[in-house]
Amino acid sequence: MLKAFEQVVSYTLDELEAEHVIDAEHDNENYDELAELVRGRIGNFHEWKSTKRRLRGVGTAVEGLEIQLEQALPRGDSIQGPFRLVSSPVDAARRIRTHFGDVASFNQYRSIQTALARSGPNHTDEVRSILMEHFPSDHNRSVIENNLFHQDNWSPVD
Repeated sequence: MLKAFEQVVSYTLDELEAEHVIDAEHDNENYDELAELVRGRIGNFHEWKSTKRRLRGVGTAVEGLEIQLEQALPRGDSIQGPFRLVSSPVDAARRIRTHFGDVASFNQYRSIQTALARSGPNHTDEVRSILMEHFPSDHNRSVIENNLFHQDNWSPVD
C-alpha cells in the first residue's frame, strides 16, 4: 500500500513540475514546502489510503484477486470490514488452496469457496472465522493474517 502511495507522490510531483508550480532544479531543497504542496493535492498517507475502496492482491496468496471495500480502509495493518469479491470466487478459492496446500479436505475447501463467493456483501471477520474453523492452529492464524489480510498484500486500483 505504501509503495502505491509513493508512486502517487511521484506522479504528483511530476504534475506540479509540468504545471510550472515547482521547478525541479531549484525547488528540490525545501522538502517541507514540497510535502505541503503534495499534501494539498492528495492528502497524507492515511487520508489517501482511506479513499481507496477497490484493491488488487499483490501478495503471493492473493495476487490478481480484486475486492471492493464497502467502507473506508481502516487505519492499521489489516483489511477489515465489509467487502465484495470482484474477482472469480473459484479463483479465490484456488489461491487459498494453493497457499494452504493439502491440509484440508475437498468439502472444507468448498465451504471456504462458498464463504468467499457470496452474492452480496461479505465481511472479513466472517471469512476469518470460516478459515479458522478449517485451519485452527495458531500458525495458520498468523498465515491468514500475514498472507491474506495484511495491507501489504493489497494495492489500490484507481
